[in-house]
Amino acid sequence: MPNAAQRRRAQAVMAGVFPVAIALVAASASASPAQADTQHHSTTNKILADAHPAWATAQADRGALPAAQQISTRVYLAGQDPAGLAAAARAAADPNSPDYQHFLTPAQIQARYGATPAQLAAVQKWLTGAGLKVSGVQSDWIDAVGDSAAVQRAFGTQIKDYQGTDGAVKYAASSAAVIPADVADLVTGVSGLSQASVRVHADSAKANAANAANQNCSPYWGATTSTAWPAGANPGPTALLPCSYTPKQLRDAYGVTKSGMTGKGSTIAIVDWYGSPTMQADANQFATAHGDKAFAPGQYSEVLDQSQWTNVQACGGTANVAGEEALDVEMTHGLAPDANIVYVGANSCTDPDLMAAEEKIVDQHLADVVSNSWGEIMHTTDGQDMDPSEIAAYDRIFQKGALEGIGFDFSTGDCGDDDPANAAGGGANCAPDSARKQTEWPVSSSWVTAVGGTTLATDAQGDYAWEATMGDHVGAAKQGDAAWGPVKGQKVPFSFYFGGGGGTSEDVAQPWYQSGAVPAALADNLPSGHGTTRPMRTLPDVAMNGALASSVDVGMTGMTTAGQYGEGGMGGTSVAAPEFSALQADAKQAAGHALGFANPALYALNGSSAFHDVTGQIPGQPKVLEGIHVSTADPTRGTLYQAGEDSSLTAAVGYDTATGLGSPADDYLSKVTTVAPLQPTAPNAPVVHRIAGADRYGTAINVSQKSFPKAGSASAVVLATGETFPDALSGVPLATEKGGPLLLTPSKAADPAVVAEIHRVLAPGGKVYVLGGVNAVSDKVVSALGLPAAQVTRVAGADRYGTSLAIANQLGNPTGNVVLATGADFADALTAGPFSAMYGGGSGTPAAILLTADRKLSPAVAGFVAGAHSVAAVGGQAVAAAAHLKNRDASAQFAGWDRYATASLVAGTFHNPQTVGVATGTRFADALTGAAMLASAHSPLLLTDPVRLPDGTATALHGFSQALAGGSVEVFGGPAAVSDGVEVQVARAVGGRVLR
Repeated sequence: MPNAAQRRRAQAVMAGVFPVAIALVAASASASPAQADTQHHSTTNKILADAHPAWATAQADRGALPAAQQISTRVYLAGQDPAGLAAAARAAADPNSPDYQHFLTPAQIQARYGATPAQLAAVQKWLTGAGLKVSGVQSDWIDAVGDSAAVQRAFGTQIKDYQGTDGAVKYAASSAAVIPADVADLVTGVSGLSQASVRVHADSAKANAANAANQNCSPYWGATTSTAWPAGANPGPTALLPCSYTPKQLRDAYGVTKSGMTGKGSTIAIVDWYGSPTMQADANQFATAHGDKAFAPGQYSEVLDQSQWTNVQACGGTANVAGEEALDVEMTHGLAPDANIVYVGANSCTDPDLMAAEEKIVDQHLADVVSNSWGEIMHTTDGQDMDPSEIAAYDRIFQKGALEGIGFDFSTGDCGDDDPANAAGGGANCAPDSARKQTEWPVSSSWVTAVGGTTLATDAQGDYAWEATMGDHVGAAKQGDAAWGPVKGQKVPFSFYFGGGGGTSEDVAQPWYQSGAVPAALADNLPSGHGTTRPMRTLPDVAMNGALASSVDVGMTGMTTAGQYGEGGMGGTSVAAPEFSALQADAKQAAGHALGFANPALYALNGSSAFHDVTGQIPGQPKVLEGIHVSTADPTRGTLYQAGEDSSLTAAVGYDTATGLGSPADDYLSKVTTVAPLQPTAPNAPVVHRIAGADRYGTAINVSQKSFPKAGSASAVVLATGETFPDALSGVPLATEKGGPLLLTPSKAADPAVVAEIHRVLAPGGKVYVLGGVNAVSDKVVSALGLPAAQVTRVAGADRYGTSLAIANQLGNPTGNVVLATGADFADALTAGPFSAMYGGGSGTPAAILLTADRKLSPAVAGFVAGAHSVAAVGGQAVAAAAHLKNRDASAQFAGWDRYATASLVAGTFHNPQTVGVATGTRFADALTGAAMLASAHSPLLLTDPVRLPDGTATALHGFSQALAGGSVEVFGGPAAVSDGVEVQVARAVGGRVLR
């Protein structure tokens, strides 16, 4: 039977391995938007709510940490314009962008988006002022060390000892941490305030499959059969599994040989931890033993420092990852034999050290593509879930890589859907503390290519025959046994044992490139069976061979005998990730230039001959794919594999969560290098149309008439003051729910044109909902409407927060979803308006928009929010206010660098809208009435400066250009609100034309 290595997941607790606390307060829009949005100095402390981990309970408290105990911390830096970095990375990777594959150098990225010398100096001054010593400064973080007393001074929380769920005593912050106001906008998070167990594991297992010199394996699938074993699921003799594949066989199967590509001129980086002293010699011996070339002088290099290795015991020892290293190096060299290979060995298997390895590759531009065969679960049973700010730190590295032209590939894991039952049943490479079905990290990032696994079969000529999902159900027996029994560690034979990872992320929203390619049934439903409030990221993106049933041959010192070179079979998505990285190196050679982040180009090829579509049934093969592995140590013992049997992940026609888009076919290398910008055709180019009146009241009337052109077609009208914003902010969902426009009125005297529009649009017996008290809309205005009292309802509270609550109660869905936005300014709440309609959930009622008092909730609002199903937050203040809520939707927290960036983040949740709105971000009135129109159409609202279209807004608009073909962009307000020049810039961004 295969000696499947246990998942490399050390459980020991150690100093220096820390989860990261999320910075829940981001820079947000201020009351004076045009000028204040450029200010990055906060007047409020930043609360790191997640600094206090869930496992550090009062019951587990073991007392204060000694004041002299040394603690290492890492402070993550915001840099300049993080939203701009994400937008630029998307533009460089998106085939539909005019900046596609226009890459920057590391120096250019640092100058535009990195922390400035002044920012670095300010953060270091704060740390050293508290008594910490700065031990390292990198482009995206500062490392500092000091005693616990200094750490407590710096971060405003007491560090105490707690007994963890694993029984070990470890320290943790006893409360939320605090970043002082003078550096609050410069810091996104901090690690080191709490200890954690090692999380990261490699995604491979030994199969010990027989090689070609052994007669107990097949030269190709089904070539050799045997009757010496118990019967399988299929009648007749059972096939012996194929001999472990060599690199040449993989090159032949995946079209590399036919292409003539060898990866020449490309560089592949491999990230693991530690490093084997015999790696290059082993790789050379393996290559020459199979008819390939050894590394040429200078073709292979290593970046590692053994003197800095840490946590060796907790990571399973240096030898524990040597097989992974050999697999990664030999697969990349085998499928791209002329590519340069640089092995970057992290100092441990912990996130801080692995993150540092990835950062080094990007900051020094060491490679064109990076292969990563490791990952970690995101939700655990021990309260050590992945922290959102740690996710953001990784994403920043990957975004910089995308902007440089570097692609990151990650394996999806070997435990299928990571169901806890998989580990309980004896599955190999399954985390015993997985809390539920889930996807892993960093492979779930929207900025990496998630590489899943398949079971590969070749034909008698060595060409591609077919593929099934990577899913191995196994049973063990001796020759002469009556039946197959469980393998070691299993409870039941032929239960889940090994399978490619995938599924729908509960943490990462669907990226733009998956929209339209991933079926809604997958993107809108979590592995748990629960629906989502918006489409989510799905895995994998692509897949290649990785099953134990179709293992690959690997050579290394210590494979079979300590101190001696030997070869054996290995499987896992750790096989698939370097295979795909090698193909990307071959593709770079074919293109003659860097390709960068692959995913947008991959999805542009969805359904084409670039991919083999791996489906659930293989023509000419039985429903159950079976093969026997015969033990090399004892040929009377064997393991029956039932291949293609993943967990709840199944293959289907088109995209699926078992194999993604499919596996690269013969045409892949030619097609992926020729993906061109996709511009909408002229006849279908979107129209940019301005809706404006003589003033804000006239603009609102024109919006109403466009939305409800037929007289008497509105069931209701929502009426708000056009003079001040507070009472009007939450009115958009009410207008959507009641089926009418949102009109504006002067506070003290009625505008006859507004009254006339109310009588035109309102259906007989329809209601007018007046927002706010008499100071907002006077009784004189209400009387001038000339409607019976029964048709007028005033919705008001004691203040703006109470009014938002009164509006929420009018929606009639107290257990529905809620969107929070600050009541101190207008921009975030207006951006939230259209989103509230989409976020309403299955009830059909829009989510209520409730206002926060800066970064806090009023008691009454907090009471309503407590009963909500899910809580989204738009803007930095609202995100901070939601930080401690149990029903906080982590996937719907939007805090951009400024109001424009926040609006772009929210707009990114809309998929394939036929209409997009643009309004000024410096005045509330036009955006308010436009938001009501857009909400009813489930279309997003973007904000702009009156005279210049922000880069992030332009990028967001460009991302909608395909969806908008034949549609429109509605600009709300006259040229004083949005200039004619900005209107033209909007048209250029969407590839459309201005309709005058």
